[in-house]
Amino acid sequence: MRLPAVSVLRELGGPSRKFLVFVGLNVISWQSIVGAAMILFAREIGMPASWIGWLLSFTPLASLLVLFTLRIVIRLGPKRALLLGWLLRYVVASAIFILPWASRQWGERAGWL
Repeated sequence: MRLPAVSVLRELGGPSRKFLVFVGLNVISWQSIVGAAMILFAREIGMPASWIGWLLSFTPLASLLVLFTLRIVIRLGPKRALLLGWLLRYVVASAIFILPWASRQWGERAGWL
């Protein structure tokens, strides 16, 4: 049985194939982090279920932002746009490291924001 996605992937050149594999692995890893791990962490710090729902709703919303980034990609080029996007993503994600300090400083609820 031949899978259409795999056969099309074989038809692509080396750089294009590597890029698509990279994107696929990136999506899987990011969804793994955002999915179960984020829910478990939010429950551990006592976040209400409604706030967890709001957090989870931002993931599909972020996918829609792709439609509006075309001008940025054209202006900066794909490589710079990708690096800038990753930088912003990890800066936002690293905010979790200040959570213990914020919770001690202003209470548990401050950690939710």
